[in-house]
Amino acid sequence: NKPSQYKHNKYSSKYVKYALGYHPLEIANDYKKEVGIFLNELSTTKYIGEIGLDYTGENVELQRDVFQLILKLSNNKGKILSIHCRKAENDLIKYINGYNGKIIIHWYSGNYTNLKELVNIGCYFSINTNMMKSKKAEKYFEIIPIDKILLESDAPYTNVFRQKYDFSNFEKICEYLSLKYNYLIEDIYKILKINFKILLENRLES
Repeated sequence: NKPSQYKHNKYSSKYVKYALGYHPLEIANDYKKEVGIFLNELSTTKYIGEIGLDYTGENVELQRDVFQLILKLSNNKGKILSIHCRKAENDLIKYINGYNGKIIIHWYSGNYTNLKELVNIGCYFSINTNMMKSKKAEKYFEIIPIDKILLESDAPYTNVFRQKYDFSNFEKICEYLSLKYNYLIEDIYKILKINFKILLENRLES
C-alpha cells in the first residue's frame, strides 16, 4: 500500500514477488517522503501497485498528481501496473490513454461505457469473489474479453465466503467464469494460465 512498506518487505520471502505500490487512500501528509522512496525503489521491481485514484477519499488533487507522476516514471519501462479506481474512471481513462505498458484494473466497479473504453485501451481485469456476487458485474463479462481476465484474492478485503483464503476461492471464481464465458472449467484454467504468461512477458503494450 505504501512505498515504505515495500522497502521493508521486498526481500522477506523468496516465494513472493512484492509490488511497489502507493494506494490512493494512503496518500497523505507524508507523501514527499513516500514519493522519494518510490523513486529510489522503482528500479528494483517490475510490479507496480496498487496505485490509482479513489474519489471517495481525501486529497483528490494530490492523488491525481502522484498517479500521473507514477505513470510518467513507469512508462516504457516494462512495468506491470495494478490500478485501483473508484468513482474516478473518467480521469483514469484520460491519464492512461497512451501509456506504453501493461495495466491491470483491479476490482472494477464502474459503468459499462468506461469499461468498454478500458477494454479498447488493452487493460487486463483481475476478478475476485466479491465480483461474483455483484449484479452490476454480471454484464462486465459480456464486455471483457476472456483473454484479458486474471484472478485476484484481494485478501483480506474480500469476504464473500467468510473463511480463510485458499485455492478453493480461485476454483469458485473459475467455475463462475466457466458459466459466464460458456467454456469448460478445464479450458478456463488453461486460458487464465496463458493470460498470466503473456502478462509476464517482457514486451510492451500500448
